[in-house]
Amino acid sequence: MTESLPKPLRMAQIRAIFGVLSSELRTRLEKIMINPDHIPESPAHRRLRLLLEEAGEKRGRAEGEVKGRAESLLVILEARGLPVSPKERASILACTDPEQLTVWTRQALSATSVSQLLPLEPSRSAPRTSRPRRRAPANSG
Repeated sequence: MTESLPKPLRMAQIRAIFGVLSSELRTRLEKIMINPDHIPESPAHRRLRLLLEEAGEKRGRAEGEVKGRAESLLVILEARGLPVSPKERASILACTDPEQLTVWTRQALSATSVSQLLPLEPSRSAPRTSRPRRRAPANSG
């Protein structure tokens, strides 16, 4: 129960405990620490662990995809010779919405400046969309 101790004392206690273990037990513990598959776990714990690992992997892939889209947008802008200010670069890299990045990438193909792409306040989650224009009522008379 070292968790209740202050961190410096906790580490000292852990070192003391490991110091009195036999070399055989230390070797077994090292193998367990290196290979988590050797740690016994209940079926319910294993299902939960695998579910959490899968969710983390999915989130990591999604974050990586968004980062790749942002970096691709910067490459397109650079290839087109459009200067990107540090603030604009930060706005693009801060965007976490893949749909917004797709909109910006499409616009980057014909834009004459980066300021045409980016809103004054960058959106991190909601895509920029234009509102439909209202039609004037038809004159009936």
